[in-house]
Amino acid sequence: MLKDSKPLIVTTDNTVVEKLKIYNPTGFAIIIKANNVTVKECDLCGGIYLCGKVKDTVIVNNYIHDIKPDCDSLTASQITGVTTTEAAGEFASFELGAENVLVKGNYFENVPSGVYLVQAAGNLTVDGNYCKNQFGPFPRGQICQMFACNTTPNTSIRVENNFSYIDGKLPLQRSFMTNGRQGGEDHINFYQCYGCKESPIIIKNNYLYGGSSSTSNSGIMVADGGGEYFHVIDNKVYYTENCGIGISGGTGSVVRGNKIYQDKCLSWEDRMDGRGLQIECYGSPFYGENIIEDNVVAFRTKRSYDMCNLLCKTDTAVFKNNKLCTDKEFGPLDKFPEHEPMSADENMLKPWKLKQKINFEDM
Repeated sequence: MLKDSKPLIVTTDNTVVEKLKIYNPTGFAIIIKANNVTVKECDLCGGIYLCGKVKDTVIVNNYIHDIKPDCDSLTASQITGVTTTEAAGEFASFELGAENVLVKGNYFENVPSGVYLVQAAGNLTVDGNYCKNQFGPFPRGQICQMFACNTTPNTSIRVENNFSYIDGKLPLQRSFMTNGRQGGEDHINFYQCYGCKESPIIIKNNYLYGGSSSTSNSGIMVADGGGEYFHVIDNKVYYTENCGIGISGGTGSVVRGNKIYQDKCLSWEDRMDGRGLQIECYGSPFYGENIIEDNVVAFRTKRSYDMCNLLCKTDTAVFKNNKLCTDKEFGPLDKFPEHEPMSADENMLKPWKLKQKINFEDM
């Protein structure tokens, strides 16, 4: 049902790439340099690169896995599952500006990150994907990270219905500080991204589980390095080790109806800085009003719950009806979703079910 192919460079508008099997674990399986391109139902051992100001890209129902570029936290070659750049942080030499991107129903496994978009515009949607054991190195290690992606009153950014799972017992995840800063970082991160009052950035109904031994990781971190107008709603954030949900500055953010739980870290037992909700400036200053309401939080390291459930270093936060509690008061965790993409189209091929898994440790 899948056809073997060499890595592709797509240069023709309105191309549909489907049912291909491509092996390029150290680089890109597909490079897109055209508009209105769809990639669907492919088995890709390699990333997808949206190069330059391409418009209207759809990435749906693919198995994207076992990417292992030769890089560390300082080198430029940090290839991820779907990305607008392979750079670690210096983008001057890269063409950017992709517009209107939909990443839906994909299965990411053993990748530095699932989705990494830099200076993308228009409508950006990451919906119902499953990501297992993303591993960095830092600053990657997410199911989704966006950098300098902003909304306008007529555009939207949505990250919703995704399931991100990190097995915190794996050696790669347990040796973050001694293994080239490899391991999961924030499951969802927005760095220098600005929503607007008419169209806030939506992060909703994601199930995020597990963490590495990084001392800076979290479940969800918004306004990192600057940003404003985020709605973080109805997410489940469990065992993410350092921080559950964080707001790093700005105004207009709403954190509502989330469930955050952690009872002791799996490593770094002497860690003293873990928080369930962390509202602390790491970017533009807080101003205006940020609403924190209807959240349930039980988060403990070696300290008691009441010292770890909440850190707030601003007087702009308005708290309403939050439950900061112990594990017994928290109650049972929500059950895992199915270990496959939540929004995978049932009428399409599911390539992750057709192949034997690669032994990643042997690569």
